[in-house]
Amino acid sequence: GIGSQEALPIVKHANNEIRRIADEYPDQFVPVATLPFLTDEYLDEFDRCINDLDMAGVQIFSNIDGRPLDDETFLPFFEMADSKGIPLWMHPQLAEYGVTGDSLFYDKAFGWLLDTSVALSRLVFSGVMEKCPNLNLIAHHMCAMVPHFAARIETFYQAREFYPHADWADLSRPVEDYFKRFYGDTVLN
Repeated sequence: GIGSQEALPIVKHANNEIRRIADEYPDQFVPVATLPFLTDEYLDEFDRCINDLDMAGVQIFSNIDGRPLDDETFLPFFEMADSKGIPLWMHPQLAEYGVTGDSLFYDKAFGWLLDTSVALSRLVFSGVMEKCPNLNLIAHHMCAMVPHFAARIETFYQAREFYPHADWADLSRPVEDYFKRFYGDTVLN
């Protein structure tokens, strides 16, 4: 795939076009930037989209080239969004979870929901949501599986000592408090 440096001019052009279309049809569109990467040069693009282009928020993805959103290199991005009170929209990406078959149907029908659920859980369990108490995140497809498995997710967190490989943060509040901070859109399909 295309790397973050090569993608940046394309991303800037796309964000400019989103702003232009929203200006042309102000009663129909609210401009939201898209950032496919969350590294340093994209922090500048985040700032440009919010401050110079006056966009309402930023769309990110559930993983960045297969790297989970709680990767420490992405924390400055979340801290910036948190400090500015800018809402984030999260759209799922495909990931290598062992969805079998040669059809993208299975990946998109089920893999996207899995990746969204994993991304939200990682943001909570790693402590990102605790470090960023004002972070507003809207997860596509109604927050995927999280609302349906809230009790199961909480039980696994409570039993984390049985999963020594899981490097989960000791959270100061009940797990459900962090998950309740996520918003789900109304798009099921």
